[in-house]
Amino acid sequence: MPIMVLVNNYIWVEGSTSVLSENALKIPVIDLTETENEDLLSRKVVQAFEQTGMIYVENLPGLNLEQIYECNKWFSKQPREVKDTVLRHQWNNKNKNIYRGYFPVLQDSGLFCEGFEVGEDTHVTFDSKHAKSLFYENSVWPAEDGEIKFKQKMHKFYGCYHKIGLDILRLCALGLGLPETYFQYMFCDKPLSTLRLLHYPQRNGEPPKNAARTKDGKIIAVDDHCDTEFLTLLTTFGHGGLEILDNNGDWQPVPPRPESLMVNIGDTFSSMMGGRFKAVRHRVVDLGIERYSAAFFLAPSYDVDVGFDIMKKARGETTNLTEQPFGPFLFRKMKYEKKYPEFKDLPDE
Repeated sequence: MPIMVLVNNYIWVEGSTSVLSENALKIPVIDLTETENEDLLSRKVVQAFEQTGMIYVENLPGLNLEQIYECNKWFSKQPREVKDTVLRHQWNNKNKNIYRGYFPVLQDSGLFCEGFEVGEDTHVTFDSKHAKSLFYENSVWPAEDGEIKFKQKMHKFYGCYHKIGLDILRLCALGLGLPETYFQYMFCDKPLSTLRLLHYPQRNGEPPKNAARTKDGKIIAVDDHCDTEFLTLLTTFGHGGLEILDNNGDWQPVPPRPESLMVNIGDTFSSMMGGRFKAVRHRVVDLGIERYSAAFFLAPSYDVDVGFDIMKKARGETTNLTEQPFGPFLFRKMKYEKKYPEFKDLPDE
């Protein structure tokens, strides 16, 4: 049984022994209300992103995790005919939404969960054959039954997550010796960020024979991967199951922390930091129970250049990288490297 201890405002996770060793996973807890010593706090954030690529964040301004949990449960219990109205085109060709909306449990895949995704509605029309049109499609919404103001609350959550993400990037900038507003321009005009509600149902019967398993035989609900975007802000509502790959190549459980977010680095930010910030490889194991989570993927605007080394550019050095707009970078990652099924038949730009 892994040992999980809070020591000096760090979560320590030790996977195998009864004594915390120097190899134990160390995840700092960042309190966003501790503004009196931002220098120390910002350096703590940078050090964590360099070492493990992950932090916990607590005292979240305006974000009510209990209400997010209620919205998640409300959507998951909706009848299939309601979910079908927002089902992605891939599974319901009567619907036009491709990138946003609902995706179902795929029994024979490495993703045993269902989810609902929304973005920031821009109300801007692009050429339907262009990937920009895909990423900026407006969110679709299920009919509400009066139990909860689902759409209104989701819009509010999106805004709160966005602000918290920028607060974390402000601390990153300070810790790196950059102007505190350094990253803001990337996210101020039509960011491609996504808010995703996830529901992992309890399996009925035996899992398929081809289901992926851990070395000790546990079923994997979500295959190991790195997130593509800049930052991921995750809450598991007290549920375990999330594991990350540590620097020794071992999988370590990430303990849930009530009223906190887990924040990890994505591929884009890691690439722009020349690998100095670690993109976190993670997976979800099936604990045999129903569980919920919510993730916010903080992403730049479509046309923002992400093809440079942040620190080299700040020092005035030549980066030797060509300009790379984020949208096409994201498209190629999802279609060719990660092979997401909804991108399979889309034309290249």
